[in-house]
Amino acid sequence: MFTINFRRFRRRTVCWSENSDVDRGKFVAEPHTIPSTGEIKTVDEMTVRELREVKAALKAEKEAREASEGAAKAHGTDGKDYREPTKRKRTAYENYCVEKNAQRSAQYKRDTAAGPVLRRVSEPFTQCIGLGRRWAKDMGAMNEVIVERAEETPLTLSAAA
Repeated sequence: MFTINFRRFRRRTVCWSENSDVDRGKFVAEPHTIPSTGEIKTVDEMTVRELREVKAALKAEKEAREASEGAAKAHGTDGKDYREPTKRKRTAYENYCVEKNAQRSAQYKRDTAAGPVLRRVSEPFTQCIGLGRRWAKDMGAMNEVIVERAEETPLTLSAAA
């Protein structure tokens, strides 16, 4: 008598602890079909093996139902997949290329950035700024052509006369 009561208590405890979302009273009171034999028994009439089979079958039914509900939510009646797209993981080579391109981009920005404005002239060849204008001014004064009218004098023939 003690052994039978212990087994029944143990079966119910195992059943209730693993299936916490199942209504305990309803699960115990309802008859269940045993998948291997096809017999219909209540929880009190089942052996431990039969109870495990029933629980496994109920769990498989629940997972299938949830999977079909999830698929119904993800796919519309038009056949399109409305799930949130997932990003793929980059390979190590792709990560290397991304890092290399970032380094190149940073170097390009440094190379093409505006430099500081220098107030003093640092190179010797820059000392000739304005030299061309000065030469043009000086050379223009030298090359000015002054055209004066020559005085007209009559030609005299001294020897031939």
